[in-house]
Amino acid sequence: VFTRKYANLLVDKDISLASVLTFEAFTITHLDGRILVVKPNKQNNILENSIMCIKSEGMPYYDNILKKGDLFIRFHIIFPIYQDLTPELKEELNNIHKQYKTDEQDLTQVDDVFTLKDVSESE
Repeated sequence: VFTRKYANLLVDKDISLASVLTFEAFTITHLDGRILVVKPNKQNNILENSIMCIKSEGMPYYDNILKKGDLFIRFHIIFPIYQDLTPELKEELNNIHKQYKTDEQDLTQVDDVFTLKDVSESE
């Protein structure tokens, strides 16, 4: 679960999109068995592969056991499957999208339209 570099530790954390958007607290079980409660900061957005730090929660330094490295958390966001969303939630998400929409492109001036599709690893 943890990767060590000198006295620092890195942990990868899967987190749901809903948890990210609501700044929900989560836990990490440390190497010594302690359960750390982490409360995301509302000033810092959690993004895919973003890394945040908890100071002095890493490993002890070899020359000074009273001093500890840092614990770094790398986030991986789990997105919901669109088909699993309720119609009410889909409508609410569309309303939120309209409220925060930043790209004002004129879709009447489009040359071609493409649809994405899944591909297998062999392709």
